[in-house]
Amino acid sequence: MELETKRTWLRAFGTDDLDDLHEYTSQPEVGEMAGWKPHTSINESLHTLKLYLKNPNVAAIVSKQDKKVIGHIAVYEDTKNKRDDTRELGFALNRDYQGQGIMAEVLKAVLGKLLADGIGQIYACCKKENAPAAKLLTACGFAWEREREIFSRTMKQSFVSCEYVYRAKQKRDRTVGTVLMNLVMVRDGDKVLVQNRLAEDYKGITFPGGHVEAGESLTDAAIREVYEETGLTIAHPRLCGVKDWEEAGIRYLVFCYCAKQFCGTLHSSGEGEVFWAPLKELTQMELAEDMENTLKLFLEESLCECYFAEKPDGSYEGILL
Repeated sequence: MELETKRTWLRAFGTDDLDDLHEYTSQPEVGEMAGWKPHTSINESLHTLKLYLKNPNVAAIVSKQDKKVIGHIAVYEDTKNKRDDTRELGFALNRDYQGQGIMAEVLKAVLGKLLADGIGQIYACCKKENAPAAKLLTACGFAWEREREIFSRTMKQSFVSCEYVYRAKQKRDRTVGTVLMNLVMVRDGDKVLVQNRLAEDYKGITFPGGHVEAGESLTDAAIREVYEETGLTIAHPRLCGVKDWEEAGIRYLVFCYCAKQFCGTLHSSGEGEVFWAPLKELTQMELAEDMENTLKLFLEESLCECYFAEKPDGSYEGILL
């Protein structure tokens, strides 16, 4: 199999590829996540290379920039049901080249070739705990199908494998898992109600808020969360914008509300201390992650969304829209 993408070439393995092959097959992050024992000697990699040299279904992934083999991708016939229109994929990538979109680039090119060749179903699987691989497969159009237990002969242990399938003739299912949340800025003149959250996963100064429960409207959820966390009952909250991001195939939507009408007695909850703070001093406080960008949604009428896009290194960048 010979293909070219923007940053790679796909070609047959050669005898000069041994050192490059050993580099990534000896990396624990690569082998263990793929379900095989990382190579501990060059002889193990030599044995694998000899198998690849005889197998036309395995292609080396070559970096155009670095002129070296950085991984492989294999296309196998349907091992279980022997269907002519079905193929199975396996792939691995050097850890130093992960998180840059290279494997997605390769995978899409291979999918395109298989579809052009009349293949209707393509299967791929990954260990259940391999979230990056699961995210890659779903981003490339694969759909989760099932879980099953696999025994690794090289690792001498079983693990749970998630099986994904790409169907060419199937209408694409654009539904995704969604988590709905809210964040509410309660305002009293030039003061706003803030919460010093204690949770380690989102610590610092923010606004009251939480999750939308099943059978609950977005607005009712915002009113309930403010009451539970502050003791105040707000009225007529106004939607200011949406903060959103994607993680591991799940879309997270945070609906941002502003409320100026309220009643009740202020008290804190287990989520953290709540207190009034001058709005103009808010940016000088120890804010929770991404609050500086999110705050602009509440204050600038020209903005309606803060989308957090994932960067190649796995971190997120807030984009105001």
